[in-house]
Parts: sequence; C-alpha cells; structure tokens
Amino acid sequence: MTDYRIYVLNQDERVAAELEQAFCNDNAALEKAEDAYAGHYAAEVYDGDRLVARLGAPFDLD
Repeated sequence: MTDYRIYVLNQDERVAAELEQAFCNDNAALEKAEDAYAGHYAAEVYDGDRLVARLGAPFDLD
C-alpha cells in the first residue's frame, strides 16, 4: 500500500479539501479522487511528490 494525497480544488486553484489515504495502486487512488471531487472544480492526486493525475478543469490561473 502506498500513501496518496488527494487535493480537491476550487475555481481559484485553492485547496478546498484534502484527503490522505493508502491505496494499493494509482487506479484505486484515482477512483477515490473521482468521487471526492464530484461537483467541484478539479482534483489532483499525488504519490509523494509525483503528480499522478489532475481530474476536472485544466490548470489555469487566469
């Protein structure tokens, strides 16, 4: 099991919620992130310093 961090972001690219949990692989963490960010702007999944994926809106600070 690996510890992952999931950050749910608002439209200002600020963390609205954070979840830290152990998952057996990237896919399991991504499934949880899909549920966590439902109805929000975006979510990012990290394994340590590695960005696994960003779900939702593309990165944009405009």
